[in-house]
Amino acid sequence: MIRIKRAYEAPEPTDGTRVLVDRLWPRGVKKEALDLDVWAKDVAPSAELRQWFGHRGERWQEFRRRYRAELRANPDGWSPILEATRRGPVTLVYGARDAEHNDAVVLRDFLAEHPTRRPRGGRKAPSGRPRSEVDCGMAYEVNFEKVSTVGLESSPVAAALAGLRANEARYFKNKYDQVFVVEPASKARKLVDYVHRILKQERDIVIASRPLEATQLHVDNIRWTHVFYQSGLAINVLYTLDGNKKRAVGFKLSEGMEIPAELASFKFARQKSKLAGTIRGSYFVIKGEY
Repeated sequence: MIRIKRAYEAPEPTDGTRVLVDRLWPRGVKKEALDLDVWAKDVAPSAELRQWFGHRGERWQEFRRRYRAELRANPDGWSPILEATRRGPVTLVYGARDAEHNDAVVLRDFLAEHPTRRPRGGRKAPSGRPRSEVDCGMAYEVNFEKVSTVGLESSPVAAALAGLRANEARYFKNKYDQVFVVEPASKARKLVDYVHRILKQERDIVIASRPLEATQLHVDNIRWTHVFYQSGLAINVLYTLDGNKKRAVGFKLSEGMEIPAELASFKFARQKSKLAGTIRGSYFVIKGEY
């Protein structure tokens, strides 16, 4: 079952999986109050179409036609939402005032015309979440109060890696009041390539493990880039854009994983985390310009 609900309405247990389907965050709504499972930016209308429509009634039918065309060309954006309906109710959350003429209405009707598909090989999805949201191209806001392995299920140390990811989210929230939103590596190739280029040029390091997720934050003139790998490795690049030129690459190993061969020359210090258990960390200073 697929429902739609305005972002300003209170969440309810019967909503099931709550998916924000707008490209922009609803004005004046705190992230905690929205209680989302997924923010599916990629399924929203393009910025050009949204701006053209402007919620003008006389443009509704043409907006509907154009948005449906965008959806037909973007199955990776909506297929995980459709898969989620196999496990229970799904609520599409939107911010528009008009409850009858908005993108969620179009998306709901579009999805109703498509049968749900079973995961290949009969694999079951993680309870309460669309299966492998990361593989399907969805951004995911990391919740450090309710640690989830969403997007990291393929890792042999998924629970520890999820704790490490949540630990990063807590750091940015508590220190900078920043929300930690990760994207699948397939959607964040530029970020992954940026990190890999620094590793290669600075230390001739090539990471063997497959990247799963990445994100980038800009805080106080510092650009932070994070990549999380299937092996349980997490890499962050701290890059000051000017000023004191504080720049470094940090490595963190999830509890239970071995030190990767390509990082064997580094010495790792241990630290305890309530969210991630024992984290081993190391770093090197960046000398070049990136």
